Amino acid sequence: MLPKKGRTASTSIGHNGPEDGRRRSTASTSRMAGGLAEAKQVRETGDWSSDSKLSAIHNGYWEDPFFRFFNPTDPSKIRRTSLICRGYYVRFRVCDYFLRRLIKDIGEPIQVVSLGCGMDSCYFRILPELENMICKFFEMDFKTVIKAKKSVIAHTPILRVMAEERLKLLACDLRFVVTLHETLKNNGFEFDKPTVFYSECVVNYLGPNETTNILEWITANVPNSIWLAYEQCNALDGFGQIMLSHFVKNGCPLLSLISAHSREDQEAQLRRAGFKVSQVINAWDAFIKIGTDDPPHFPRLKNAEHQFDEYEQLIATSLHYSVRVGLNGDLARKSKITELLDKFHLHLVPSSRQPGIAYETVKNSHALKLDILQGTYLPTLSGHETIVINSNTLLTLGGSGESSVRMKHLIRSQISFMEDDGNPQELSLSDPFEDYSATATAAEVHIVGSSGPLTVKSKILLENADHYERIHSCAVFIPGSAKSKESHDSVLIFGGRKSPKVPCSNDLIELNVNKIDSKVNIASVIMSSKFDGSCPKPRWRHAMSACLKEGAPHVLLFGGRNPDMVLGDCWWFQVDEFNWSEVPSSSGVGSWPTPRHSHAMASDMNGSTVYMIGGVSEDDTTLCEHSFWIYQAETDKWANIDEWNSFARRVGHSVVKNRNWLVIVGGYGADSSYGFDFLAAICDLECNTVKIVTQTLPLNDIYLPFGFTASVLHDEKTKKHKIIVFGGGGNCFSFGTHYNQVCYLLTINE
Repeated sequence: MLPKKGRTASTSIGHNGPEDGRRRSTASTSRMAGGLAEAKQVRETGDWSSDSKLSAIHNGYWEDPFFRFFNPTDPSKIRRTSLICRGYYVRFRVCDYFLRRLIKDIGEPIQVVSLGCGMDSCYFRILPELENMICKFFEMDFKTVIKAKKSVIAHTPILRVMAEERLKLLACDLRFVVTLHETLKNNGFEFDKPTVFYSECVVNYLGPNETTNILEWITANVPNSIWLAYEQCNALDGFGQIMLSHFVKNGCPLLSLISAHSREDQEAQLRRAGFKVSQVINAWDAFIKIGTDDPPHFPRLKNAEHQFDEYEQLIATSLHYSVRVGLNGDLARKSKITELLDKFHLHLVPSSRQPGIAYETVKNSHALKLDILQGTYLPTLSGHETIVINSNTLLTLGGSGESSVRMKHLIRSQISFMEDDGNPQELSLSDPFEDYSATATAAEVHIVGSSGPLTVKSKILLENADHYERIHSCAVFIPGSAKSKESHDSVLIFGGRKSPKVPCSNDLIELNVNKIDSKVNIASVIMSSKFDGSCPKPRWRHAMSACLKEGAPHVLLFGGRNPDMVLGDCWWFQVDEFNWSEVPSSSGVGSWPTPRHSHAMASDMNGSTVYMIGGVSEDDTTLCEHSFWIYQAETDKWANIDEWNSFARRVGHSVVKNRNWLVIVGGYGADSSYGFDFLAAICDLECNTVKIVTQTLPLNDIYLPFGFTASVLHDEKTKKHKIIVFGGGGNCFSFGTHYNQVCYLLTINE
């Protein structure tokens, strides 16, 4: 998205950075020339960020009657997605909460210094509540920004009155700490007075030494001080790489981020600078804690355009920002402040692991072999559904493709593993490959992973918007051998959505897999509310799994969401009888899962046990506390396995079951910045052990751990089961869109 041009009021606060982020040059003359060019680019991206805030305010995410004075753009002409508006709301809520709380908890009138203030309205927004707690408020930025802001205030009576006694607008180049010192000294700053130094997305745009100089200057010159900053973090994963690239392309590189990109690095940076107490809190974890203490997490909006269904993308964005707090002098011993930080720290400590289960965390591949595969000609989709219909054949339907286009296709992919002699196992697919994006012509593609070549043959079988155009649907495979009245293999499809306000119908669609090579339509509606009113409501982000109940094939469905609410109902579909029946909820605390969406299920078709993992809770934001559930079909009872809840609290994940092990793949976990991210968790159901594999994918293979599918295939040659993971990705906030171009194979070393 291109920045707006010709704006009279500029801003240096926003996800796209302050003017302080101008790239440095060794020669002073080239530095000045480069600085002018960089300043223009940053102002333009700052305008885009300011418009995003204005859009969020206009659409009801939060109230700020002063912001419109600093951005006079007609908000009805600004279109920002609900993902971008929610991302800015997370930032607003976290920054506003910590700034207000820290000022209050100091307990005496203080000074506030806003570094890289831009055209933000922070001072005016907090003054009515904190007027008696703020004696002076200094805002510092480049000369052009300060000049523009002074002009707005001078021509706006209410701002002029509010600013008269306390607000001081100071032009300063923050790259030079000497200039910072002299500017404050010459404008009435009291070095002995308790002071909060506050910045939003500023220091990462300075050079590492320039950031260090500011922090060390604060601890050396202002003995009772607090550093409060909101900055990017976690640059060394797939999303972080996309974020870094975005700022480089915009001419605003994050110069300091790599030198202190993790929570541990950022806390160490504050300690080295001399702060007695340092704590860095992930923005998403902070936001969740704030919303839990002061609900709701998000306001309920009436605007239909802001229906939301990008949970993983929002979490991914928020996991890449952090709140940095440093305390110095007497303020490091202030009980209210330390208690505030402890409250967030305690929230982030993983729950104690119960006895009776053995945990192991491994960072190498001795528990699980990882093969990275590129150019596989497997569909590049997100939010799709994949079903295994035999040991080496996948059917893929729905999802969204590049440019977020909804797909309407049923795609077959046949996979073979290489023999020891280098020849692939035989596949029978004579039709040429029709690439769903109409960009490829090859009939098959040979790819090389770390263990050898793999052959993939894919083909579009059918295109039908009614049957296959659906995102976040569910499908299960029912072998003909399990049926008593029919003999053909089937795939049953239910739910999904077109958009967050348009769900698919509650028709149950059956694919006759035995006719997959014929030219006829293999899909038919076998159950609908038009036939019988006893059907689950339309929904998406639900979970389904097939198993045996009383010796007959059944499909279990739980939860999901629709445009109005998160669901917690449970249904059986009796395959032989073509009949839905709702399972009555049990009485008693803990005996029934709470409503949820974005969870996952797995089971064996020849067994009677269904496993349900993870999900987003009824508040539509937090991850479910009780996240590892087992449903016994023969007794119609749910049971929560408390000691396995901690690592199962996830969203964006997939779950596969094979023999005695259950594997949870990818996604984002609870308290993700505190050790809950993993490539896979291998649960041995027989030995009651869990191996959490934290191995990461290479940085040059950018991978986003959501929106993918995971399926179990069988390698006939080695007699091993392999999990193939492909697809995934999507919008990355305002940083662009990325669909995963690589897939990977997981082989469990049993």
